[in-house]
Parts: sequence; structure tokens; C-alpha cells
Amino acid sequence: MDYKGGRSSGIYYINSKNRITGTDSDFTHSVDLRGLDNPTHCKILHIYIPKSYYSVASPYNTFTLSEDGYEALITIPEGNYTMNNLKNKLSEVLTAESPTDYTYVVSSNNTNTEPEDGKLTFNVSNNGGIQPRFIFDNETRIHEIMGFDRNSTYFFANGFIRSPNVIILTGEKTLYLQSDLVGEGDNHVLQEIYTANEIPFGSVIYDGSGSEYGKTLSTSSNNVFRFYLTDENDQPINLNGLGIVMTLLIYRETNYFNLFNSFFNLLKSK
Repeated sequence: MDYKGGRSSGIYYINSKNRITGTDSDFTHSVDLRGLDNPTHCKILHIYIPKSYYSVASPYNTFTLSEDGYEALITIPEGNYTMNNLKNKLSEVLTAESPTDYTYVVSSNNTNTEPEDGKLTFNVSNNGGIQPRFIFDNETRIHEIMGFDRNSTYFFANGFIRSPNVIILTGEKTLYLQSDLVGEGDNHVLQEIYTANEIPFGSVIYDGSGSEYGKTLSTSSNNVFRFYLTDENDQPINLNGLGIVMTLLIYRETNYFNLFNSFFNLLKSK
């Protein structure tokens, strides 16, 4: 690399497997900017992210079950789920962890006569008429998997409760690749990526080579930067041992408005 600072742009290849510190989804990597002449912006040309993260992932896979003044923290095992095995696992775990030995059965209207609406029904028995409740805090992701809202409490009525929302089984649909390489204030999002159409254990591939949208560099004096993957709520994404590969373009953006003003002022001075 030429360290004379003569080039206005440079392309950098980042592989989280070649990181200096960290994990595959939160790591530091060398990005040597010394060969560039006053770079100002950065953008992703290409990125590959394995969809190896789970739809149900620790530590965001818990909620509270409350029964007649007793509470239990319910943990749904990590992994990807279908509608059927999610219903079976919820029935199993709720019944096993019930603090007062209630019995739970989770169902949906997935029958030969009813259309599928993507919602769950939770039935309780052996409860002596006591109506339990589900409590979802602000740190969980399990509420979306079960069809409920974040930071909310839901009460059973007449022995059952139905999820108000369609459940989400595809895993996190919005990824933010963040980095201290870029940023203005608290915003360090290098690239937002939408993944709803990618299947679990597949690949998320983003091509930004045709975009003119770049992010402002936070500094051009460092040579090691942090890259980390989160959801839209700033919660970390765990790639379970698989790596990120990306191509960065770092460049000096030309301000044509300022150039025009300078040229115009020069003409007026003559």
C-alpha cells in the first residue's frame, strides 16, 4: 500500500475470521487508511452474512408466567421452529415450569376446515378458575415468536388467551451492521440489511455497488475498527460460529457546491 496519502479512495476486504479480537458477529479488524488522502465517507459494496442465527436465541428467549401470585421465568430452548414444534415446545415448557402445576396446551386453527391465520391459542386447565398471565419485558425477543407485543402483560380469560399478532418464525428480519468506523452522534450504523425473504440456515447477501449512499467516517486516523451485528433494537445477533465477509469502499466525497462557490469567488476577485 502507498502511504503517501495520494489516493482518494480504497477498497478493503473484511473477513470476521481474520479478526484481531472478538467473535464472528462482534469483532475488531484492521482497516489501514494511511494510503488515502483525507477520506470522508464509507459504504458497503458487498456483504455476505450467514443466516445462522436462531429465531429463538439466548438470552432473549424468556418471559414470565404468573399464576395466583407465583411467578416462573419461562425459557424456550434456542433454535429455529416450525408452527407445529413451537406449539409442542410451548405446551411442554409451560406445563413443566408452572409454579402451581397448571396444564397448558398450545394450538392454532391449522385444520382441514379452518384457514391458517398464523396465531396461537393458549389453553390452561387444572387451574381452579385462576387466570394466569404472561409478562414480556423490554429485553426479550420471544414475544414476536409467540405473537405478542414487547413490554406488555396479557391475562387469560375463561381459561385461554389468543395471541393478538401473527407469529414470526423466520428469525430476525432486520440486521444492522454497526461500526465505529462511521458515525454521527450515537448512530454507528454502517449498513441496514433486510432479510425477511432468506430462509433459516441460508445466506443474506447485500449488493450495494450501485448505491450512491455512503456514511460519514468518524475518523481517518485509526487503523483498527470494531464491527458488530445487531437487530433494530440494538440487541446483538449471534451467528453461532459462522463468519461475515464484506467489501468496503472508503473514499473522499467531493463537495461540488463548495467547489462552485470557490470558483465563483475566484472569478469575482479578478
